[in-house]
Amino acid sequence: LVWSPTGDIGLPTVVQEMNQDDYDVTKLGGHLGPEKVFVDAGSNLGLVSMIIALEYPGTSVVSIEAASPTWLYQNLNILCNFDEEKKGIIHSIHAGLGDKDDTTMTMMWRPKTLTSTRAWSPQKENAEGDFEIIVPIRTIQSIMIDLDMPFSVNVFKLDCEGCEYNVVPSLSNEEFESIGTFIGEIHWGFIPNNKKPSSNRGAATHQRLCQYSNFARVAKECCAFPSLRVKNTEKNINGIAGSLCSGFNNWAKEKKLFSIPDDTGWLSESSTA
Repeated sequence: LVWSPTGDIGLPTVVQEMNQDDYDVTKLGGHLGPEKVFVDAGSNLGLVSMIIALEYPGTSVVSIEAASPTWLYQNLNILCNFDEEKKGIIHSIHAGLGDKDDTTMTMMWRPKTLTSTRAWSPQKENAEGDFEIIVPIRTIQSIMIDLDMPFSVNVFKLDCEGCEYNVVPSLSNEEFESIGTFIGEIHWGFIPNNKKPSSNRGAATHQRLCQYSNFARVAKECCAFPSLRVKNTEKNINGIAGSLCSGFNNWAKEKKLFSIPDDTGWLSESSTA
């Protein structure tokens, strides 16, 4: 039983991603289990978080969702599908992830596509029934402290419509290296050019995430680092990405991968590009 708004086209997308194992959920056995921690940033309806709790018993799941209406649906899904014991290991948090606590961000909530609540919605995609919401922003560090968990994340899923550009560069080297693995999506290629973060912020984010195979094999942004070694493999980006990097130079120019000078667009308060 899954609760979502009537006509939500985002739900089939999430189901397809899970059926295709886009997040490599079936390959996380060495990382998850008793006393392990899975952080789900951009947890949406909670489906990935619930699957992790079922597939890897004993894992503590921190399920973080920015949009309050979606977060309410997530809690309904947890309530209706889990007994009291299971519910206790999923910590459902209403917040957007950022690099500072006690701030807010304006996002566009779209009831017909819950997978695209974001701060950079193209004007042409806005539809009747969409509306802006104010999202509380927190750091992953403060969330873990409030949960009385040490900063020891075994799997960090980042599919949060761009929050990676705030979260990943803010991690100290020690914090970054303490995380077992990252899975998720990189969004530079989707964010309109007038809402992108600086290229420096992008590069810092991409270089860290592209060290993980879940990103290296599907994110064109990783082609900027052809010789970067991919963790737990004997290969670099070129060896993992293959034909993904075909046409990279033209793509990078079109998406302004190397030419956004600052965070002006990224930090603007409008939710619409």
